[in-house]
Amino acid sequence: MPWSCKSLRVLRRWESGRVNLRPLPLKELPPPEREEVREEPEPTPSEEEVIASLRAEAEALVSQARAEAERLKAEAVAELEAARREAGRLVEQAREAIRAAEEERRRLMAELEPELVNLAVTMARRLVAAELKLNPEVVLNVAKEALSLVRDRPYVLLLVNPEDLPLCQANRQKLEVLLPEGAVLRLLPDPRLGRGECQVETDQGVVDATFKARWEILLESLKE
Repeated sequence: MPWSCKSLRVLRRWESGRVNLRPLPLKELPPPEREEVREEPEPTPSEEEVIASLRAEAEALVSQARAEAERLKAEAVAELEAARREAGRLVEQAREAIRAAEEERRRLMAELEPELVNLAVTMARRLVAAELKLNPEVVLNVAKEALSLVRDRPYVLLLVNPEDLPLCQANRQKLEVLLPEGAVLRLLPDPRLGRGECQVETDQGVVDATFKARWEILLESLKE
């Protein structure tokens, strides 16, 4: 379509920048009508759906409770096992300490035994010597104690220090009553025995009532 002369003049003015453009007023458009959105009501769950939902929640709670119980049980078992191990360790330490103390005690007893026996014998003899001055019948008590250990033997030999022999002979009846009826009691001196000591011999063996022998028996009992 051919342009008109007026159009050509306007175009030239536009190109030359001499055209004045004026904004044209726009008519106000009415706001668009809002469509009302109708919310559809949520469907009411059926009885089966409600029961199923409650059952699922209950099962979830039970499962959670079981898992928690298993966790607590595992923790308790672990703590108990740790306590047992600790108790076992402490018991073993105590046993080791007792064994060490026992070994030390035996070592000391073995080292000191000869000295203790000699010291005890020396002290006993001194005590007996002092007591003999006040009570000459000390040997009788020792002899009675020794004879009581062989009260069922028919033949008994009693050895005493020569200085104690007269006293024992004078009190023979007090010694014989400790033996069975018809038993034979012989009294003989033995210079190897100290004052207040004695030795009893039978067909079954010997009863050593010396101070040294009695102290050795005492020390052996301390070792056990």
